[in-house]
Amino acid sequence: METNSILFGILLGLVWGIAYAAFLQFTAVGRYIVERVTWLSVVIGVGGDLLIAGPFIGWPVVMSLGAIIGASSIGIVARSLINYQRAHAEFERILDAGAEDSQ
Repeated sequence: METNSILFGILLGLVWGIAYAAFLQFTAVGRYIVERVTWLSVVIGVGGDLLIAGPFIGWPVVMSLGAIIGASSIGIVARSLINYQRAHAEFERILDAGAEDSQ
């Protein structure tokens, strides 16, 4: 692989990282993702990196790497979704108890 090509890929990665950090920092959706579903911010970040890497290291390699990362992340994503569901169910119980108390 040519040095200029690698440098261009690194530059794209830099631009992607800065733009994504700004999105997470300065938008309501970005702040929500960071505060409530941190794992999703990582998935999006790594996904962007893989998309940038495709043309430089080859799509078969990127797809294999994406599959490995995807498989390794199933546990943490499942854990996060289960915890989110439990917190939501607890919040609903609190709301239901408050509604019963006011009647």
